[in-house]
Amino acid sequence: MNNKCIEFKVSKDLQMAELIDISEKLSRFMSDVSLKHENKNGNMKSIISLMAMNIKIGDTVIIEAVGSDCEEAVEFVRGMME
Repeated sequence: MNNKCIEFKVSKDLQMAELIDISEKLSRFMSDVSLKHENKNGNMKSIISLMAMNIKIGDTVIIEAVGSDCEEAVEFVRGMME
């Protein structure tokens, strides 16, 4: 199974609407996509998980995707958050 993992700093102020948009659009990808921030790990397709992360501008996050379209999923997330 394919996987892709990237680390970057968040450069956008992610409000509730943006988090919902990311979560909903990730549902079109087959890959499982997770976000790691500080000591938390969550499913990016779950709005509850994203809200619980409390991500702010300047935070360093790790995005990991596992599945057939993992490269596309990770690049999509980076484009929405970086």
